[in-house]
Amino acid sequence: MKRRSILVALLTTAGILSSLFSIRFHHHVVVVDTRQLTSSNQGWEPYNKWHTYNATFTAQLSSTTSSSNASLCFPYNSQDWLAGKRLGNANIGNKSASVNTDEFIQNSILNTENLFILPHGIGSKRLLEQTICHKESNFLSFDTISNEVPVQQLALRLLYMAIHYHQHHPAMEEAVHRRRINLSCQEDLQHYQLGSFDFECRNAKFLVVPMKHRGLGAVMRNDAATALMAGISTNRVVLFINASPVGPSYIQAPWSWSSCPRQDKQCFFLPDSPCILTIDELQNATVLTKGERRQLFKTGQITSKKSEDRVVIMDMFTRPQRTPPTFREQIVGIIQKYLLQPLVEQTPNDQDPRILRLFQALDYIQQDDESLQVQNKSVFGYFGRKSTAHHAMILYAMRPNHFYAQRLEQWMQLAFTDYNRNDHLMLGMPIRASDKCGLESECPSFDLYMNLMQTVWDKHSKNVEGTSTMDSSNRMVSIVFTSESAVVHQEQKDYQTNHNLSFPLVEDGKNKGSLHVPFDFITNSYDLVQDSGDPTKLNDGEISSKEEILLSTIASLQMQLNSDYVVGNCCSSHHILLVDLLQEGCGIRNNHDVSQCMQDHEDQTFRLCCAWSKTPACLEKRENRKEI
Repeated sequence: MKRRSILVALLTTAGILSSLFSIRFHHHVVVVDTRQLTSSNQGWEPYNKWHTYNATFTAQLSSTTSSSNASLCFPYNSQDWLAGKRLGNANIGNKSASVNTDEFIQNSILNTENLFILPHGIGSKRLLEQTICHKESNFLSFDTISNEVPVQQLALRLLYMAIHYHQHHPAMEEAVHRRRINLSCQEDLQHYQLGSFDFECRNAKFLVVPMKHRGLGAVMRNDAATALMAGISTNRVVLFINASPVGPSYIQAPWSWSSCPRQDKQCFFLPDSPCILTIDELQNATVLTKGERRQLFKTGQITSKKSEDRVVIMDMFTRPQRTPPTFREQIVGIIQKYLLQPLVEQTPNDQDPRILRLFQALDYIQQDDESLQVQNKSVFGYFGRKSTAHHAMILYAMRPNHFYAQRLEQWMQLAFTDYNRNDHLMLGMPIRASDKCGLESECPSFDLYMNLMQTVWDKHSKNVEGTSTMDSSNRMVSIVFTSESAVVHQEQKDYQTNHNLSFPLVEDGKNKGSLHVPFDFITNSYDLVQDSGDPTKLNDGEISSKEEILLSTIASLQMQLNSDYVVGNCCSSHHILLVDLLQEGCGIRNNHDVSQCMQDHEDQTFRLCCAWSKTPACLEKRENRKEI
């Protein structure tokens, strides 16, 4: 409490949080003909994963490249790192994406020490807009200082910024120096084949983990988010590495969601850090045993014998893990010392009422996950349900690279260009089926899902009519329909053909009428309908690369972020991810009731059973071998 009081006194200054509360974006749209860009390798430069340097070539150049010149150009780099084979980051710029590499480095690395000091908060803006959140979401655009803004959403911003700082700041000195000597050392940069986003980060320690072979929702929630929390807990930069030529088999295996030559996470997503390792560093890295891995999540520390090693490799669990006990102290320390203290030092000593909101956010962050859990035991529980920190990690891990970010934006514009939100209520109806059915979840009929939409309308129509500028008889209801299942897509088409523009209302098996408002379906016209959430079963041929399938999957998720109300099947990690992001203010509508699990529905009819459900109704179904 004493430390908090001191910091409150320091931070009661005018205007320092303007960028936290006034984040508005002007999205520059690069027009891409998505119908012609059907391959992740078409129209852009191939990735250069391995920056190799031939030893013979080194000897031949020794007479023309003096060590003194190298020391002037690269004082923050070791000769082993410069001359060795390196596992480089993907190129930031490419032919089909209008990306200013220098500007990206400025925003990602050089601005990390003054994210909220720059005019209009431009430093924080550029980082927030890298996420998949809707451009009109609270996460990206709220500018009020009133108590109406949920403190949870401000906490999400602070956590996201802290993760970015942790992953990028170790490259600061190198990036500053490289920008200073860029012109005078061009030959040396080319000689060592240094990528524009490749830095040694000599003073950093690393936690290397693989991306595992499971569905997108599961791999982001259970692997990526958990690994980032472990990295922050142990003060190590996290690197997600697959298809490595050395090391344990699990980091040598290609990522099953990748098709590009790199065969790793960066085929689709931005690099998670500008820091990179050499092949020798990976070859000689410390590998954690299963017991040491469990100890890390139990204590928040790596065993003392290995804690000083620069590079530590860790495989991921098949199940979610507890939050390491050192995590909150570490991430709160980053926020206080590196995000807020620079504001204190450059701000006049005036009172600012917004500081109370900031400390409410910090208090929120410091609470244990358990204290934030819903107390009602009847509510469907799952890992990370009330952990804003966990959700911030997911947002960070899921930042598409510029090429795919531009295509996603293009697709969203095409999908919603004919819809005016003032006269359209959008109900989200994501349906997970195919390989989930009978194994992990019940899979009801399409008619039942339409009846579910009826209940959503019944529950929220009065709120809609109270806020609409149009007469309710003219208001359109649009159902945002997404699914990976070819069968479900056909059912939707059949339903649209066989029904007029109204919902069937069925109670106790009897038709009770229909809504008196017209409705239509909004679908993902570029959906590849891959018929599986398992990346090992996905088609990876001439028509659809894994990156294209991943693009289709994330596009469907982003479409649901446009919905006013969404009900998802939380037997699916993908739907859990969607429900959580909407609750955090990542969608266009920011109320707490924007998303719900079917398993929490008031009507037992819609409470689908998962394979692990232990409610009396689900246990009875399992006993009688019904559905699941």
